Amino acid sequence: MMLTSPVFVPTRGSLFPEALDMSPAPRRLCFPTTPAAVEPSSPATPPCDLQCEVTSILPTVRNHFVSCDTVAAMITGQILCGAPFLIVDCRYDYEHAGGHLPGAISINRHDHLKRLHDELRRVSERPAVIIFHCEFSQQRAPKSFAAFRALDRSANMYPALSFPQMFVMEGGYRKFFALHPTLCSPNGYVPMSHPELSKAWRKQAMECRKSWTKKKSQFREVDAVVVTPRAAPQKRFTFASPV
Repeated sequence: MMLTSPVFVPTRGSLFPEALDMSPAPRRLCFPTTPAAVEPSSPATPPCDLQCEVTSILPTVRNHFVSCDTVAAMITGQILCGAPFLIVDCRYDYEHAGGHLPGAISINRHDHLKRLHDELRRVSERPAVIIFHCEFSQQRAPKSFAAFRALDRSANMYPALSFPQMFVMEGGYRKFFALHPTLCSPNGYVPMSHPELSKAWRKQAMECRKSWTKKKSQFREVDAVVVTPRAAPQKRFTFASPV
């Protein structure tokens, strides 16, 4: 059995209207059905909000990390996840403007991440897969992944999740651009530390730092992918943990 699905496109009136301009026209993708991608109407699979066990429907290179080749194959329609997918670019605005993946939305502040989470919970057709990335996918993307998962956990009764299929693109935009430059639009790569954009970097870094300040008391980023709640230091969360 084969499933078809478009790329996720935010609805009109979205809290992030710019995503409407960046998102490409919906494309039909074909993936072979796996046990985790059975239609929601099937008695064997509960609705998304009630899914308790997370079984990845994408090939991973390590826990919750997918390769740039897998993301490129999803974009071009060579493989799919069985439903719409959403790409979240966690880089700064000037990096995103210099070149990004098709349909990616720019989210680098925690308050914007929360608004995105709340909006996605309200739409009738949610993205089945959410992929985060930053320049190298070593700090900003893993942090956003962990924060979005925490928001999802707080909105559901453990272990249920509204968005169980979340991933980080290994190597980030830098690696993706090196491997698949023709898929990037505009066709360019602006590093975060570009010498001519130091003023923009300071402004963006300050704004983002302020937005994440309130969360520093709850989460601490360790080695880019290990997150420990300060309120409960005896618990240690990693991508290898059941999230």
